[in-house]
Amino acid sequence: MVNNVMILFEFTSYINPPTKNEKDKIDVWSKRQNRKVKIINPSYKKIWEEIHSQMYQKKFGMNKAQFKLLKPSERAKLQKTLSEKEVIVTLWNGFHRMDLRNFTDELYDRLQGIAYKNDRQVVQDQGFMDRKSEKEYFKIIVEEME
Repeated sequence: MVNNVMILFEFTSYINPPTKNEKDKIDVWSKRQNRKVKIINPSYKKIWEEIHSQMYQKKFGMNKAQFKLLKPSERAKLQKTLSEKEVIVTLWNGFHRMDLRNFTDELYDRLQGIAYKNDRQVVQDQGFMDRKSEKEYFKIIVEEME
């Protein structure tokens, strides 16, 4: 279907992502608020932090913390370089216990503003299961359509 594509972002993680039975948010007791509060599941948080770290480094040449320290006008200038072209997201799941569909919606939201301007630009997504890999991994490739 698409012949001319350019890779915008590629990321590989060897951190175990959440399983299909794990929730993205979990309830924990907050002593401060004296009630249960929802927090991001630690296994999700670790992989999101790694994804964000690599995305900001690749796209803007700095980590997320450095990016947030910039003046709003400087951040906006960097984000203006993001294309509004349609993109394809490809996910490779080398973890045999993870359900990709539970992961993709959050992933598209988090890629917004870093890999592309708006998640409506994602016109095609592909998911592949790699059962033959010796080392478990999770890979994301975001490609821009020419």
